[in-house]
Amino acid sequence: MQVRTSADGKEKTVIRYDAAAKQVIFDRTNSGGGVSGIKTCQIAERADGLLTFHLFLDRSTLELFINEGDYVMSGFIFPEPASVQVGFFAENGSAHISCIDFWKLAV
Repeated sequence: MQVRTSADGKEKTVIRYDAAAKQVIFDRTNSGGGVSGIKTCQIAERADGLLTFHLFLDRSTLELFINEGDYVMSGFIFPEPASVQVGFFAENGSAHISCIDFWKLAV
């Protein structure tokens, strides 16, 4: 998935799951100002084969809880204020999204 993405797609933060490597990748290479780079997390496959992400995102912080909090990744991102788009993608395969919930907090 891509979050805090600009309209032209140049600025984005990418959360990716590599099924072959059983690894979640948090890519801040194009996340705007501040620290850049890639974080990875090796995860064990669940018996039901599902993968759950709970993502908490604000103006400068991303926190990702994987498989009900069995694994956690977090980092600072500093995209432009206009970079608000969210997108989903699959490379070399397909993905099934069974549920998406979204809550917007009061400012």
